[in-house]
Amino acid sequence: MKRTARGLLIAQKVIGIILIVLFAILPVAFVIAGPIMMVQGDFNGSEDELALATAGLTLLIEGIVFAIVVLPLAVVSRVLNGIAIRTLNNAKSRDEARKGAICSIVSGALMGVFGIPAGVIMLVMNDAHYE
Repeated sequence: MKRTARGLLIAQKVIGIILIVLFAILPVAFVIAGPIMMVQGDFNGSEDELALATAGLTLLIEGIVFAIVVLPLAVVSRVLNGIAIRTLNNAKSRDEARKGAICSIVSGALMGVFGIPAGVIMLVMNDAHYE
C-alpha cells in the first residue's frame, strides 16, 4: 500500500510541475496576445472587429487571473505534495503520517486528483505498512 501511495504522490508531483510550467507560460502569452487583438479590433466597429476586440480583452483578463490566482494555487499544491512525500517516507505509523495525508488530500483538491486517493491510502494503512 505504501508503494501505491508513493506512486500516486509522484504522479501528483509530475502533474504539479507540468501545471506550474504551463501556468507560468500561459499568462505571458495571454497578456501579450490580448492587447494585440484589442488593437486590431474595434469596440465601436463592425461585428467582426467587436468580436476580435472582445476576444483580446478576454485573453488579457484570463492572463491576469492565471498569474494572480491559478499559478499560486499550483505552487501551493506542489509544496503540499512535497510535504506529503517527505512525511510518507519518514513516517513509522499512521499517526505520524496523518499530517502528510491531509497535505496530500488538500494538494489533490487544489490541482490534480492523484493526491486525494494517496492521502486516503495513507490514512487507512496499518502501522505495519509504514515500516
